[in-house]
Order: sequence, then C-alpha cells, then structure tokens
Amino acid sequence: MLDEPPTCTVLEAAPVAGPRFLDRALQRHVGFAELHAAYCRHMGARGNRGMGELLVACADRFAADRRKGNALGTAGWVLLRFTWADLTGAPELVVRRVREVLAAAA
Repeated sequence: MLDEPPTCTVLEAAPVAGPRFLDRALQRHVGFAELHAAYCRHMGARGNRGMGELLVACADRFAADRRKGNALGTAGWVLLRFTWADLTGAPELVVRRVREVLAAAA
C-alpha cells in the first residue's frame, strides 16, 4: 500500500503501537531518514498525523542526543555510537573498536 515493508508496517503501526514500537523499529529495522521520506511521500494519508507527531518527538530526541554527545566530546570523552545491527551482526567489530579507543587513551 505505502512502501515496501518494514517501512510501510512502521508507518501504519507506530501511531497505534506508540513510541516504544517506533523506537524499536528505528533501532532494528528502518532508518529515520528512510521513515521520514516515506512519511513525506504519504503526507495526508489516513493515520499519518499521529506518525508525524512521533517523528517530531524522535527528531527532538536525536537533536538532544547530539547536544549531549557534543558536550561529552568537549569534556574530553570519546563517544562511540553503535547501531543495534552493529551489536548483533558484527559484535567483534564493536569490541575491537572499543579496545582500540581504550588502548589509545591508555
């Protein structure tokens, strides 16, 4: 109907299932940019208003995460960001990266 799953599923289900569902979908199945683009293509579709409100909340959280990350960097911390796919699909790469950063800081 809208796009290919899982984007279609997330767009249709998130307003009913709520923010926890959307958060989990963004961690595991779809990217924010992909979901936002699909939302924009279907602006005005039935049920899309609730999705728009959820996307705004996600974007606000994204901006807050960036501000916090920048503050940590300014304070001398090394911030590593990994996706759920990184952790489940390539955990050895995650561990290697953490070890590299720790070794460089020692």
